[in-house]
Amino acid sequence: VVYANSNPNALSDKTLNEELSLYPNPAKDKISLVLPPTDQIQYLAIYNHNGALVQTEYLTNEPIDISKLPSGIYLLSCQSDNGIFSKKFIIQ
Repeated sequence: VVYANSNPNALSDKTLNEELSLYPNPAKDKISLVLPPTDQIQYLAIYNHNGALVQTEYLTNEPIDISKLPSGIYLLSCQSDNGIFSKKFIIQ
């Protein structure tokens, strides 16, 4: 998956993805995100292993409820002020 950065002054996608922490992984019912303090998430999307969009939301600082998603491998994609972060995670 290739994402275009909308901010020409933003860091590369590789650097952005290294700065995103997602825990716990594997997860059961909730996941939490940690981004650099200079980033603010605007939008969140979760895709299943087939690439289908299964959940979207605008974030607060609360953990993300994933309890309605079945077990499997997912890709979380976050649009922030500095670009797009992506991380794989597992739901048990």
